[in-house]
Parts: sequence; structure tokens; C-alpha cells
Amino acid sequence: MDFDYSTGYHPRACRRCKLLKRKCDKAFPKCSSCCKSRGKCLYPGIQDTSSVLEHPAHSTPSAALRDISIRPSGSEPSRVGSGFPPIYFLDFELFQRAIAEIPKVITGIRPELKVLTEDIREQANTYFCTIHPWIPFLSKKFFNERLLSPLAPRGTDISLLFACIKLVCSVPMGESMHSSAYITIKGSLLEAEMAGVVSLRILQAWILLCIYEFGHAIYPSAYLSVGICARYAAALGINFRESKSQRQTYHWIEAEERARALWAVVILDRFLNLGCQIPSLSTEDPSGDTHLPIDDVTWDRGLLNDDHAGTVSTPPTPLMGRFVLTAMATNLLGQVIRLIRDPEYSALHSSEAAAILDRALTALTTVAREEGMSRGVGVCTPTVFCHSARILLILHKQRQERHIEEHDNAQGSEIIRLGIASDLVRLSQRVTSKSGQPLNEELSPFALYAAYRTVVAYLEEGGKNSNGEHLHGLQEIKSLLTLSSKRWKLGGVYLKLIEAREAVYSSVKCVTKAKVFL
Repeated sequence: MDFDYSTGYHPRACRRCKLLKRKCDKAFPKCSSCCKSRGKCLYPGIQDTSSVLEHPAHSTPSAALRDISIRPSGSEPSRVGSGFPPIYFLDFELFQRAIAEIPKVITGIRPELKVLTEDIREQANTYFCTIHPWIPFLSKKFFNERLLSPLAPRGTDISLLFACIKLVCSVPMGESMHSSAYITIKGSLLEAEMAGVVSLRILQAWILLCIYEFGHAIYPSAYLSVGICARYAAALGINFRESKSQRQTYHWIEAEERARALWAVVILDRFLNLGCQIPSLSTEDPSGDTHLPIDDVTWDRGLLNDDHAGTVSTPPTPLMGRFVLTAMATNLLGQVIRLIRDPEYSALHSSEAAAILDRALTALTTVAREEGMSRGVGVCTPTVFCHSARILLILHKQRQERHIEEHDNAQGSEIIRLGIASDLVRLSQRVTSKSGQPLNEELSPFALYAAYRTVVAYLEEGGKNSNGEHLHGLQEIKSLLTLSSKRWKLGGVYLKLIEAREAVYSSVKCVTKAKVFL
């Protein structure tokens, strides 16, 4: 039987008290009787692996990596033992009949991890003001009332979630983002996996770690981590096919957190494939009858609203809220990626499908822009999602129809002609005009791909003719990337790519002029 850790009590007596036939106050994780006798306190359905993480603190990041590495044959065996039942994956039908629930595994907490979570209240406030607005997959109400409660026991999964919140809120101070905190957290997540700790909080911690890696261009880790997130969600039984009856087995906030966690994984999965030669998605696309998240205001207040946003096939409106529109844009972006990588599409069918997707993206962009203006947000997340998807369609169209070469500049004119570039310039101007203010929610790393591709479009057009308006737009978006690099290293990486592009186009331009002269 599953229970709520935050109550501080288990519904049944511990095994030791039951065996000795004494009264048990059922306090969790250790009853008062076991505390007095200093005995091991185990509850039904919970397996003990308390020694898993109880090793000395690592003095250096490299020491942490050595400790979690796979030992060669003949060396000392690992102290980590999994408390997870293999039957869950080997015979799920038998698991449901014999066990029916994933056991709660208790592990020790590494000292370094405790240090990272000491100021969690302050970090949580920062998180909900800066990260949460553009990817709200955590329940603000549940987090503040339950997880931060001093009465709630803090296990490994909660500690890892807190540590990842602090990590993703950290602002770059040097060149490398491979800090000791990052390595400690990633090592602890691996140890938790090896110990058999499987919970929604661990999935949420992985998502935050993936956001950190994506935002600071830590590759290949970011690309691989999103695959772990997808597998972890599947292991928890979280998918777009969950029926209404399945969702009703959870408290509505937990059910919504599960759904939003999956949407967060899908969002990251789509964006981490944008620049890949052959996109390879780790998550499936939602169907037309997949339920959308509830609106942002209701979610943050923690109040259940019967007026649900609807399904993926529901026509978008500004009242749906930013995350709902982001989910809809993510769905369209996923369809664009599937279209690009599907070799069975003929040129004709691909062109028709691309035209349909472009119209849907254009319509959603209009709705998202209206929703963003109502809140005064400069870089609205669903808007840049739509722009990113349309840019992918443009690149695909040009490669398919004209078989363009690496230095051909046909796609640049399309990005400019369709108004994508001018929209990105306006968004850049709004953000850079607030550069004197603290870095805020508008500087999401999701905006940077479209910004980079727009700069490339201007560079390509500059090779054909000198245009003052294009030069102005190029400088505006480069200013956005420069500003964003103070918060997300990804912005600085894109600036370096732009420098490389400028060198290439400059050399091509010189060769062209020489040929004309001759």
C-alpha cells in the first residue's frame, strides 16, 4: 500500500515491533521504540539500503567520478545494491498480482548533497520566479506546503530534487559549468538508480539536470540525459495514453505533476534534436485526444478547476495559458521532426504535409503572441517554439526541392520573407531594453536556437547584397545572445558559431568577388 511520506507516519507497524509484539507509534522513517533500542526499523513494502550512500565525502570532482565508476574484474565489489524488484520489468502482470507497488527504498544521503540543500528556501524562491514560469512542471503549492515542511522527512529523492533546483538556478561564474556540485549531483543520481530508488521526485531532478546541461551546452551529456528522462518516465508508467481511471488513482496535483513532467521531457527531447543531422526522438508524440495541462494560474494556486484546457486537438486560445500553448507548439515541432526524418515521404506528400504544419504553426504563433502581450512578456516560450519549427520546415524544404549545398543562401531569404526574422528582432529589442534589470524569466534557453538561425539568415543574405535593415537586425539578435550568455552558456556557444559562420561567408564572398573581377 502506497502512502504519503509528508505525514511522517506509516499506516502499519514496523517489522521489529510486530515481531516483538510491542506497541509501535508508526513514526516514519523510524519509530520511537526502535530509536530507544537503537534497532533497525523497517516497514512493510520498504526495503533498506541505508548503507548505499554512506561513504565519506569526496574531496574532488574526479574522486567522485572514480567512486561511481564501474570496477574492473577482480576488484572490490560495489557497495551499491538495488532494492528494486526485477519482476517489474520481467513480468509486469505477475508484479501486479504479487506485489502491486514499487517498494520505497531508503538510502543514506551523501554529506555533499546535504550541503547543497541547506539554503533551499531561498533557492526555491529564485526557481519559482525565474525557471518555473517557462517550464512549470513542479507544483508550487505542493512544493511549499509539503516538500519544504520541516515536518516532512527528506529522503534521497527529495534531497536530489532540492540540489538540482539550486544547480539550475546557479549563474555562470567561469568558463566551465562542470562544477563539483554538478558532478556530485549527477553521481548521486546514478547511485540512487543503482540502489533502486524510483520515484517522481527523481524524474523531476533528472529533468532539472537536463535543463542545466541544455542551457549551458554540456554535450553529449544533455543529449543522453534526455533519453534517461524518457526511460525514467516510462519506468514510472507515465505516458500520454494514461486513462482517466488511471489518473484518478493519484491525487489530482500528483496526476498533473506526472503529466507535466512528461511534457517537460518531450519539450527537452524536441529541442535537443533541432541541430542534429538525423533527429532521433526518445519520446512519442501525443495523440489528438491527449489531455493538455491545466492553465498556469490554476496550477500555481493549487485549486482544481473543472474547466480543463482540453486536448491536443482543441483549437488554441490565449486564455489557455503559456504552458498549454507551449505543449501545443511542442506537439507541432515533434510532427515537423518526424516529417523531416521519415524517408518514406515522397517529395509531393512531404510538401503538402509541410504546408499544413506551417499554417498550423502560423496560427498558433498569432495566439501565443497575443497571450504573451497580455502578460507583458518579451520572449514568449510558445512563440519561439513555433519559430523554431518553421525554421526547420524552411531548411527541410530547401534541401528537398533544390538539393542546396552547404553555402547556398536560399533558406536565409525565406526566414526573412516570412517575418520570422523581424519577429525575433522585436523580441530581442524588448529583452535587451531591460538589460539593466536582473536576468529574469524572459531569458529562456529555448529562444536561442531561433535567434541563432535568424542571425545565420542575415549573414547569408548579406552575401548577396548590403542591406542596412538586415545589418541592424543581425546586431540586435547578437546583442540578445550576448546578454543571454551571462545566464546560459548556450548563448555564448552560439556566438562562437556565428563567428565561425562569419569567417566562412567572408571567405566565400571574397572568392566570388575575385571571380567577377577576373
